[in-house]
Amino acid sequence: MKWINAVIAPCLLLVAVSATAAEDIEPAGELRFSLTIAEGTCELDQELIEVEMGPVALKRPVVVGRGLNETKFSIGLKNCSNATSALVTMGGSPDDTNPDLFALERGGATGIALQIKTNSTSPVVQKPVATDSTPVSRMVLDGKNSLNYIASYVPVSPNATPGAANAVVTFNIQYE
Repeated sequence: MKWINAVIAPCLLLVAVSATAAEDIEPAGELRFSLTIAEGTCELDQELIEVEMGPVALKRPVVVGRGLNETKFSIGLKNCSNATSALVTMGGSPDDTNPDLFALERGGATGIALQIKTNSTSPVVQKPVATDSTPVSRMVLDGKNSLNYIASYVPVSPNATPGAANAVVTFNIQYE
């Protein structure tokens, strides 16, 4: 804070001197600046989180919308200070059939998408930011936090076909 005052004070002094030199008048008032510099909010436990969904058999008839292989995972936050909530958005390609879900990488399974929802009593589906850029708010406490989620594969077509079912999802966190 001293550094900021040292920078601002000469600027104010120059303004005051210029005004006094141009017109021989008394100053009308003063401006005071204050700022609190806080530590960073949270750090990620890991920047790359690999979620192993395990194998699943695609049963016939395919039930559209029914989640397969629900798997829990967490985004770990540590050294949290001066934050009460984390606003999370997730990016990735939206599925062509259901843009509220994440598309799988091309060349594998078809008619299946990835769903990510919060792991809570009232789960919220985390939509691709291209579909809905509204962040999902999560509570943050001082210290270490886990933002818990559930991922599942969801058939979006009765004609779904088996194959590799990989997806890449990025996440962005803003703090309040």
